[in-house]
Amino acid sequence: MQNTENERARVAEAKATRHLLVHNRGIVNGIYLQKAGSFARFKLGESASVTMVYARDSWQALSSTVLTCLDRVIATFQAEGDTNAV
Repeated sequence: MQNTENERARVAEAKATRHLLVHNRGIVNGIYLQKAGSFARFKLGESASVTMVYARDSWQALSSTVLTCLDRVIATFQAEGDTNAV
């Protein structure tokens, strides 16, 4: 499973959205805009919201990112000949 920069950016935006909801009453601030970058879904001062579709898509991007990381760790150990480490 190949992870893309797009998926990593979607995960960063989802994390920034979570941060807004937990720490800023859902109101978009400059920190969100900076962390979300071109994937920002809201403008400064707006209220962030999360739909089921957004939650599902974010979960898929996060899952893909985690699996890609695990694949790379496993490949590293296998390349080093340490098959018992995984």
